[in-house]
Amino acid sequence: SSACMFRDVLPATQLSPGSIAVQSEQARLVLTELGRLKEAHSDVITMAFFDQLSLAEIAERLGLTRPAASMLLMRAMKTLRRNVTESSKVRQADEAQG
Repeated sequence: SSACMFRDVLPATQLSPGSIAVQSEQARLVLTELGRLKEAHSDVITMAFFDQLSLAEIAERLGLTRPAASMLLMRAMKTLRRNVTESSKVRQADEAQG
């Protein structure tokens, strides 16, 4: 049955198909907004979260001090959060209008 199929696919946290869809949409939105950031911001976020580099490694690759790399990452994340939030609000308004 389809219930058995979903049980085999869902992680141990028992996320519903709806929850998985929401998370998938959120991930797509984050990746879209990541691509719209200026290069320095998208690079530092990619290094920190996708490449899982330490701040020391990021600083070395970018030719920055560790505190400067930390500040760059903090600013990049703040910008990404703001952009994702704004984009999400626009999308919700569009959906509400039909």
